[in-house]
Amino acid sequence: MERKKLVHLVCCILACGLLLTACGGNTGTSGGAATVPAGSEKPQGESQAPKTSLVFGLPSEPTTLMTGMASEKMGAALVTNLYDLLINVDDSGKFVPMLAERWEISEDGLDYTLYLRKDVKFHNGYDFTADDVVFSIWDYHMNKPVSKSNFQNLAGVEKIDDYTVKLHYSSYSSIILVGLAQYNSGMISKKYFEEVGEEAYQQNPVGTGPYKYVSRKSGDSLVLAANEAYWNGAPAIKDITLKIVADANSAVIALQTGELDGYFRLPVTNKQEIMDSPNLTWYESETPSTMYVIFNLDNPTYKDKNVRQAIAYALNKEDIVYGAVDGLGTVMDNLFPNNIPAYPGPIADYEQNLDKAKELLAASGYGPNNKLNVKMVSSEQAMYLKPNEVFQAQLNATGVINATLDKMENASFTEAIMTAKTYDCTIFNITYYMDPSLKLDQHFYSNGSRNYHNLKDAQIDALGKAANKEPDPAKRIPLYKELVEIVRDEAYMIPLYQTYIAGVSNASLKGYKIPPIYESCFRFDLLHWE
Repeated sequence: MERKKLVHLVCCILACGLLLTACGGNTGTSGGAATVPAGSEKPQGESQAPKTSLVFGLPSEPTTLMTGMASEKMGAALVTNLYDLLINVDDSGKFVPMLAERWEISEDGLDYTLYLRKDVKFHNGYDFTADDVVFSIWDYHMNKPVSKSNFQNLAGVEKIDDYTVKLHYSSYSSIILVGLAQYNSGMISKKYFEEVGEEAYQQNPVGTGPYKYVSRKSGDSLVLAANEAYWNGAPAIKDITLKIVADANSAVIALQTGELDGYFRLPVTNKQEIMDSPNLTWYESETPSTMYVIFNLDNPTYKDKNVRQAIAYALNKEDIVYGAVDGLGTVMDNLFPNNIPAYPGPIADYEQNLDKAKELLAASGYGPNNKLNVKMVSSEQAMYLKPNEVFQAQLNATGVINATLDKMENASFTEAIMTAKTYDCTIFNITYYMDPSLKLDQHFYSNGSRNYHNLKDAQIDALGKAANKEPDPAKRIPLYKELVEIVRDEAYMIPLYQTYIAGVSNASLKGYKIPPIYESCFRFDLLHWE
């Protein structure tokens, strides 16, 4: 465990360095530390109108632009700017008004009355009213596998008047407000949806957000335009081109030459190169986003507990963190990240033990002459590819596992994991937003809408749901601890590390930040040119 202590020390030094940077005033806005290069100051006496356009890079193309359907990082970034929520959450985790100016909660915690803004229009000019809220939640989100889990135990949505709605819940849930504040719980236009139908709505989405959808060139770019009638003020950046640049090295060159003004989720391994570029600013923030090994539990190979535990013993998590993200990650010992309120505390974890791994595999009939074939898949995105490559090498180092890695374009990868479930084993990502009940309901319950693992465990279902119904946060902790210990004992999945998310912008572009809670949901309307 000396190596683990060293990793902890390095992470502490990094954290202290970030703190000192912040104390020195050399930061961006809240949510991520920024390092501003010397020599990037605007020359004195220069007087010119600031730019109003932006070319921003994304590592992959969003799979959808529809709220309620977005479930991956790039989709989250887009729907955040196209659609507004009823209730939002600030960087401290406090719930704040958005399309609902205020709300009231009944004494039994089952009825939520929301009072809507009266000055909001959709991008096509249609008024936003209570009819849109009823339709968006009850007729749209409640019928979408991705966003339905945001509205657990919702029994009905009642229109009180044109600008007042009441949500009725059948039982208490710890995530009612969390669900309303999820990035994919945005409001859509009832009138426009009924006029054009769902397919046409998806092709030309209309929301109330700060930006309007203009066009899309598949595999290349998307174009957005400022919503000049935005209820919270017209954005300073008027025209945005989102360029799809999958290769990180190509992205760095484009940033250095000015072809790109910013980039989202650049690998942390590019940090020094960006820091050495005088025209660029680097941003980073630790997040509740986690990387973990998942198995397709419908595959007979991975139904075998010996196989899953053997793989857990074959891994060195510290080396994966170093190989994947240059050590800029926090090793995890259980399912939950350590920066959410319900974190149950550290638990005993698997430590690399190749002899134990071989012993378990031998018990299931595997050995040097009958190797376990592990067919891995990975997105070409560095956040997935680099840890999967280290993972593959560690499995092959056992001498009794033959691990192969199929590298896929990101859309094919997400399809293989999320929909087709044709994968065997891979490293994947889950971000925990404030309360773990939402992610448990989606990913780990037997009937979860996004249960990519095909996990079915009645104990996990019962513990998670009991915690969800417990109003006292302190009483949820023992339930969550028992749950994460079951996941560990059964090796249903293997938590690896919490991630730092990084971004880059031109030094003259101000307002960029990485939100600390919803790290993929950055807002372009916060940006402006110096």
